Amino acid sequence: MPATSTDDEAQLNQTIEMFEVIVQSQPNDCQSLEILKEAYKKLGREQDVVATSKRIAQAYMQLGQLSSAILEFETVLQQSPNDADVQAALKSIQETAGDMSAQPADGF
Repeated sequence: MPATSTDDEAQLNQTIEMFEVIVQSQPNDCQSLEILKEAYKKLGREQDVVATSKRIAQAYMQLGQLSSAILEFETVLQQSPNDADVQAALKSIQETAGDMSAQPADGF
């Protein structure tokens, strides 16, 4: 993978600073988190990529988009298969999904 130029790196760092501010005030802004994750990826900051993926998955959970959360968590597990937080979160989602499917469709 080619190294980023100094200009590219400076621009990526500016992007990161700007989007960190956005997601601090809007933690469930998945689009901003995705942009942040890409910037980290381009800089080779793998720990930040994983941490941001977890934040994206948590945001999806908050928004009730469980299938998107599962996909994001599974992406994290490809990087770090022994991540206990992610394994616990996936188990929690499966239990939540199981509870939802066990309820009658008519709401009674």
